[in-house]
Amino acid sequence: MLGGNSTITGGAGDDQFSIAVGQIPNSANVVTDFTSGEDVLGIAGLGIGFSDLSITQVNADTLISLGNDELATLLGVNSLSPADFVFA
Repeated sequence: MLGGNSTITGGAGDDQFSIAVGQIPNSANVVTDFTSGEDVLGIAGLGIGFSDLSITQVNADTLISLGNDELATLLGVNSLSPADFVFA
């Protein structure tokens, strides 16, 4: 599932949510149903890794940023680990 200025909802089972592919989105994607340990977040073509990201708790949600750019907001998610990401 590709993202960028989008609201993204997965289906049943494991999903890969592409939150940045080749460029930073103009505004943060909103992922409505991410499940840590089941789903993964894809970031491709940016030459970055987990340590380059800022992950911030905002009330009941999690904001993923790269520098001053917001990549995604995960609704209802309160923790992430490197295993929740796929980088290419």
